[in-house]
Amino acid sequence: MNWTRGELPDEPLQNVTQAVAEGLGLAGVHGGFASAFQASKGWLFLTGGCFLAHPGGLETTYSIDLTTDHYITANTQSIPKLTTEQYYCLVDPAVTVLATSTFVANDHPNAANQEVILPMMWIKKWGKGRVFFQSVGHSLKELKEPTIQTWTKRGFLWATRNTLADPLKNSQYSE
Repeated sequence: MNWTRGELPDEPLQNVTQAVAEGLGLAGVHGGFASAFQASKGWLFLTGGCFLAHPGGLETTYSIDLTTDHYITANTQSIPKLTTEQYYCLVDPAVTVLATSTFVANDHPNAANQEVILPMMWIKKWGKGRVFFQSVGHSLKELKEPTIQTWTKRGFLWATRNTLADPLKNSQYSE
């Protein structure tokens, strides 16, 4: 999925939500997923969240912290320092958060006196389907970062249940 903004009429929305509910995988990164169809509540429920802003600007240095052990993050580590857009997303509490980033107090518009920790990578089940999102990817440079690349590839594999290229096939992380 790679679409920014736009509108999603009811019929195509119903088609995609039904396809995912029946087992189709849906995955995306950055604004090509979390910034798509923001006026569609159905799309937001399906994807698990949406982009709101990057309060620190286009070149913010922050860390990405893993929150749970999962197939997508297996045998990888948090990223202590990354400089790019930091995505402030509104997130559905029904998602499973795999990684977060921390907004420093002065950069966050609603909490001038404290840090704010927000999800930056999550998964969600939708009927028989799976949904994956990670927020890094403003430029190809970030997507080529080895850990981001691993998470993204595994996230797409997990969402599509692709076992042909699955490096952890038949492992404890298969679900």
